[in-house]
Amino acid sequence: MRRVRSGRRHASRLARFASVALVPVLGLMEASPAHADLQGDRDRVGAAWRRAGAQPLFLGSRYFFDDESASFRLPAPPRGACVRVAVIGPRGASLRARFSDGAVDAALRAVSHAGALQLSRCQEGASRLVVSSESGRGAVEVLVVSHAPTVALATLGALLPERGAPREHPPEPPLPIHLAAPESRVRAAEAIALAAGATDGDQQRVRVAGQVSQLRLRLRPGCTAITVVATALGRAEAEAVDVDAEARDDEGAIVARDKTDAPDARIEPCTTTAKDITVSVTGAPEGSELALVSARFPVRDAVPGVFGEDARLRMDRALRKRRASVQGAPVLVAQGVTGTTRVPVPLDGLSCYVAVGAVSHGTPRGLGIHVEGGPLEAADERGAGDDAGVVAFCASRVRVARLSVAARGSQVRWGLAVFRVAAGAGKAATP
Repeated sequence: MRRVRSGRRHASRLARFASVALVPVLGLMEASPAHADLQGDRDRVGAAWRRAGAQPLFLGSRYFFDDESASFRLPAPPRGACVRVAVIGPRGASLRARFSDGAVDAALRAVSHAGALQLSRCQEGASRLVVSSESGRGAVEVLVVSHAPTVALATLGALLPERGAPREHPPEPPLPIHLAAPESRVRAAEAIALAAGATDGDQQRVRVAGQVSQLRLRLRPGCTAITVVATALGRAEAEAVDVDAEARDDEGAIVARDKTDAPDARIEPCTTTAKDITVSVTGAPEGSELALVSARFPVRDAVPGVFGEDARLRMDRALRKRRASVQGAPVLVAQGVTGTTRVPVPLDGLSCYVAVGAVSHGTPRGLGIHVEGGPLEAADERGAGDDAGVVAFCASRVRVARLSVAARGSQVRWGLAVFRVAAGAGKAATP
């Protein structure tokens, strides 16, 4: 067990983890191609581009969960140069990429084929690249090159024939709105929550009699997913309905809010103790009926409570949002304060790991986690409102990973737990 900047009063509780034997588990990462395969494909592409007279630049690797996006800063190209990027991930991954500066051109987006895609631009220099994983989990390699328009670079389809021929596409037209019927959306909300592991499903109905409708709800420890759907709309146009919701506790504090432009409202208040809340709903047509669908996500047993119940709740929520699962005891726990704290993490050289961190005290203004070591690199930093983060990585024969936690806010303290998952899965990931 490793302690970083910890207080004396936590020593006895943290020390208990030192003697806890790890139970090897399988649960987060599906089988994916070895990282060496990705590096080999990346090197083949880079070598071919160099032979053509261009100088490729490796932007790094990033581990993607399902339904996750990341932004990469692109170097400024020489005036008049073209830019091409290659994104190479697991063969079973479904990836998308686009340039993020908003200019319209025929190669604005790209969709992967067998986990690889390319994206080109010759009009203006692109400042950022946004990569999204629609499905599939694993490391993704990003390569960029600037070249003169007269230089012909081989396509990924020619350089990686075993992956097929990824194609670039023009921008997609806006999608028309085709809403499912309100009662179908109510049933879908219930089914989605239960499929994600929620328990204690419940449903309330209330007739809309004015501009604001209020419902009382009893929260139990954990996070409660609440979906509010306007039903029995009468002559109101379903596409024009925009339902908003706000939840407050009995002291008047806002515990969750959804003010987005959407037909249904979705909020997820979390609590460490049982409490009553009032859900205020606006935007539903008068005379319609509101269906409030709720389901609770209890905190999983594997999430450690040594840092307090607030941190435990935030860790569990972050793992669930990233669709990550852990079991057994953590192989390392650590804690720190505001600023950047570096935590060396011993690895077995063979397995894959998940690190989850969360704020335990203070007012957070963001928490980011970054890990690197040899070919390893993964990061999770999603915004100023983050109070927790998750990264997943494989050992790739590395024995020590350099993990850093960047915490911003007022008088912040945080806790970190590292779990081993997919034991032995990283043994083939040799650079």
